[in-house]
Amino acid sequence: MSHSELLILKQRLLAAVAGGPAAFSVERARQYWYPDADSFVIPQELVVDHDSAGGREREWIRRRGASDTRVILYFHGGGFVCGSIASHRPITCELARSFDGAVVSLDYRLAPEHPYPAAVDDTVAAYESLLARGLSSDAIALAGDSAGGGLVLATLLALRDRNRPLPAAGLCLSPWFDLARTGASIFDNASRDYMVAASALEASGTLYRGNLAPTDPRVSPLYADLSGLPPLLIQVGSGEILLDDSIRFARAAALADVKVTLEIWPQLQHVWHLFATELGEARDASARAARWLDELLRSEKAG
Repeated sequence: MSHSELLILKQRLLAAVAGGPAAFSVERARQYWYPDADSFVIPQELVVDHDSAGGREREWIRRRGASDTRVILYFHGGGFVCGSIASHRPITCELARSFDGAVVSLDYRLAPEHPYPAAVDDTVAAYESLLARGLSSDAIALAGDSAGGGLVLATLLALRDRNRPLPAAGLCLSPWFDLARTGASIFDNASRDYMVAASALEASGTLYRGNLAPTDPRVSPLYADLSGLPPLLIQVGSGEILLDDSIRFARAAALADVKVTLEIWPQLQHVWHLFATELGEARDASARAARWLDELLRSEKAG
């Protein structure tokens, strides 16, 4: 671990939140949560295309020469109320550097304008559109961070319950699995996690779930029947307030006979993968995840 890189990042994050407004608002979240999005430059070795699925924009990113029959369908984070294709390019581009296929980022609908089930309807439609264009379910993985990690599971559960062919794997980065916020790390790591606050989780989760209870498995996968799901990889930092979401979920998945790999990265913040331009651990984690997916997804030759 690069101690100097991590220290500089923590100091920058602490300075960004110091003196900020205590009350959460969607408008402030959309304005300030991802201030570096517009300045990110897509690496020259990557090819970018755009299309739409179900009326929602998608961005396709791949290395030149990468397979055109293997896809990571990516759902960005942002507490279900903000975030975009642009805000999460540091992650999707880093995955595309190592993955032999395309990383497809989806512009799903956000709360409060579009509470549950709008986002899940969009993610399911995007997956179904990949099947409709001839891609095999064995050649597709779902991935997402924070709220997007929760959407990965919500999508898998919706597909399973509809008896649809499931993707080959799911990748969850610093996922949010429990809208009831019952994990001990919500309090234990409150002074260590500069990326997200419990108050923001409460406010944005309430806007997303609408009339559903915070423990409803449709919005909180921690409480769902997890049987029959494909292999899962979870990456989470030891300094996150959502650490216990991952620990408890991994246990529940394992008890449901789901093949689950839990990686706890020491000292790291919520969705540290976003800082790939300045933090070696962000690049390492994304590359490791991409290689894991490469091994699981059926290769073009095997098809």
